[in-house]
Amino acid sequence: MMWAVLIVCLTNAFIYFTISHRFLDVGSIINGVWAAALLINILNPLDWYDLSNKTELYITLGVISLNIGLLVAELLFSRIQNRESEYIIITKKKPNFRMFFLYQSFLLIISIPMIYKAAKLLITNNMNMYVLRNIYATGGENASYMSTLERLIYIHYIVNPGAMACIIIDSILCIEYAFWKKPFIFLMLLTLSMTIISAARTSLFFSMVMLLIAYSNRKDNYAFPNLQGKSQIKKNMIIYIIIIVIFSMIITTQRTSSYSSLSSIMGRTFLAYFGGGIRVFNETLRNPQQFGLDRYSFGMCSIAGLISIFDLFNNYALSPLGINILPAGHSSTAVAQGFLYSNVVIGPYTSMNAFPTMFYYFCRDGGAIAIAFISCLFGMLLGYFKKVQQLKPNIRNRFIYYFMVYAAIMSICWWEPIRTEFWMIMIWGLLLYRMMLKKEEKAYAEGRKE
Repeated sequence: MMWAVLIVCLTNAFIYFTISHRFLDVGSIINGVWAAALLINILNPLDWYDLSNKTELYITLGVISLNIGLLVAELLFSRIQNRESEYIIITKKKPNFRMFFLYQSFLLIISIPMIYKAAKLLITNNMNMYVLRNIYATGGENASYMSTLERLIYIHYIVNPGAMACIIIDSILCIEYAFWKKPFIFLMLLTLSMTIISAARTSLFFSMVMLLIAYSNRKDNYAFPNLQGKSQIKKNMIIYIIIIVIFSMIITTQRTSSYSSLSSIMGRTFLAYFGGGIRVFNETLRNPQQFGLDRYSFGMCSIAGLISIFDLFNNYALSPLGINILPAGHSSTAVAQGFLYSNVVIGPYTSMNAFPTMFYYFCRDGGAIAIAFISCLFGMLLGYFKKVQQLKPNIRNRFIYYFMVYAAIMSICWWEPIRTEFWMIMIWGLLLYRMMLKKEEKAYAEGRKE
């Protein structure tokens, strides 16, 4: 069964690439990452535990439904008139996003105290990045790193989601607006600052993916005669990716206690992230009561991150005052994750504490029916946002599309909307466009008409 799904994914990836002429088209991306995950699980180089028939059935159902949704979207929106030519105009006028860059400077300034704290813990307390990551993610035993208020500001509501939103927009400005200096500097600084604070590779991977998507999605017609050409942008891309890879290697070696070689550590990490999610999902199906699969959440799990926005505010701000705006006993974190940071053994040499694929969360909502329905709906949404940004490729529509593509890539690991940060990134991106970018984009559009 898994071989058949693998062939379907590879075929669809090729078809979408042929149609779009873009390697990173959302159809080719999501089929490509799932093909990689399936191939790793079929070959099973790390000797993980066998997959159950139920797991194979649910994975097959989800992947097929996802592709049905993409196909339906292609058919529904294919007849909509493409107005892209209205926006593809060569100009010598460079847009000025002064307020946007000032906002990023503000984020960097307020991040300095937390960067100092992280560096101090790593240096003076002889702490490695694995321990710091656990403290960042869970609060841990060292509450001195982040207080409750700081966690709300830096992780959930302002700094981290605001920085991630800016990274997406900076990627658009670097590639599609074809100027590099200011947005690239802020892209690099925000990525490194978030990496130090969180001791995670997420920001590194996120910024690299955004640049690659933007580069793949750009049109040569957007070239600016007085700015950097395509070859220079490509050189900058290569340099940046090399930097990202180096930092990822450093963090990976810091976060493992193994004495294995670097190549072995990186290889096992790659296999775990790309293929381990299916095996984690397999273990949750074997132990439904332990992982919350013995009862349905009827859609609450899929939007748990949105609920968490109010949940966090209720728990940390209102509850200490004796005020409760949510039902008693409600916990969106429990609904969303079920096994937060508890090790799930997927093989004799491998355990994971997260990443059960997006199908686990759909399964919590309503079993096989929810997997089929939500997967199909997700595929339709991806196709819809792809078409919208083709019809009107402004910063807002590019932002939404690129972020949804990232969610598609992460689907082999988990369902991005379970995170509060996912919704806050979306909110910050739309607010930034409305308050700071729309005016400059309008001025830029007027300059193109001259």
